[in-house]
Amino acid sequence: MQNQASRPLAWRFADLLDINDIQQLQDAFAEAHQVAAVIIDLDGAPITRISQSRLLAKQAHGDTVVLPPHGAAAVDHGERAWTGAATIGVDGVKLAQWRVSRAPNMAPESFDRICGFLEQAAELVSHQARMQADLNEERAARVIAEADRDRLEQHIRLAGGMEAVGRLAGGVAHDFGNLLTAIIAYAEQLTLRLDDPEDPREPAVRILAAADRAADLVRRLLEVSRHRQGQIGAVDLPALVSETATLLEHTLPANVRVTHQVLGDVRSIEGDGSCLHAALLNLGINGGHAMTRGGDLVFTIRERDFDDGPHVEVKVRDTGEGMDNETRRRIFDPFFTTRAEGHGTGLGLTQARSCIEGHGGVIEVDSEVGRGTVFTITLPVSRSDQRSRRAAG
Repeated sequence: MQNQASRPLAWRFADLLDINDIQQLQDAFAEAHQVAAVIIDLDGAPITRISQSRLLAKQAHGDTVVLPPHGAAAVDHGERAWTGAATIGVDGVKLAQWRVSRAPNMAPESFDRICGFLEQAAELVSHQARMQADLNEERAARVIAEADRDRLEQHIRLAGGMEAVGRLAGGVAHDFGNLLTAIIAYAEQLTLRLDDPEDPREPAVRILAAADRAADLVRRLLEVSRHRQGQIGAVDLPALVSETATLLEHTLPANVRVTHQVLGDVRSIEGDGSCLHAALLNLGINGGHAMTRGGDLVFTIRERDFDDGPHVEVKVRDTGEGMDNETRRRIFDPFFTTRAEGHGTGLGLTQARSCIEGHGGVIEVDSEVGRGTVFTITLPVSRSDQRSRRAAG
């Protein structure tokens, strides 16, 4: 049994006791001892109906009520309506007060004995309330324990899925790397034939840039499989978002409009650019696939101040079909996908969350069926950039 310090103070009378049962007990007590009786809450409002109310009609009108000290069955032999009371409570926490009225012409000694019986009855009711409070707390503890167990099982499944991702990454990365080597070599040969080999508008230059990013992704996959960290440095997120939007503009269907906007000055973050690029790309591809009839894919980036310091916020919004609650709950689970078999591995959003959280950031999703989806990423501003801003100020 818990002590008073640990017991919640929010219990109400109706949470712990059946009003109908208590009413029957009160009626039986009042009839047996020929007294009027009622139970009131801490604000003075009645919890039960008055028993033997006819006896009150014979009392003087307009009399005040005397509250007994310390919840004991105090007795007042004056002409007040309620002349005896006892407190009902749990471990010192008062729930209600059981009041009785001395009948006319009742001897004071007789009423003293009735008040003693009243205190015993109130103690029995308090004991019943205490037992129910213990039971309620045990039920609440079980609910919390079950929720904790479900969260733990979910983390275990996620950990197992990420381990499987690592094994898959190690298995395919080398073969994929060999293919990329050939693509990069041919793309470099094509750029040598251009008047300006560095013109980003040229398809060959874009192929080479995309292949270089893919090579970085291969290295990232190998790092996942070997549990190693990628190259960490200053990352210009506005530039990264712009590059991602440009790539998606040329890879998603033509009826998907890809735009991006930077709201104000945005400082750099510290992290792995290849990992973050892959995460943004996965979010963009996911949004593009959600718009089967076309729509808008919008990247918005800005800087925000939170209690723990400045952060860069990136929103990826699509105008697609949206998600129901069950899909939204599982969207980051490894291998979970709503796409047809053979059209998705279910690993893209898992990788995105792993990357963002690995940078000390947070990724959240807001979606409703028929209203599209918004992914919100927040990442802490680089410490060195924070110091330089303070020094400049």
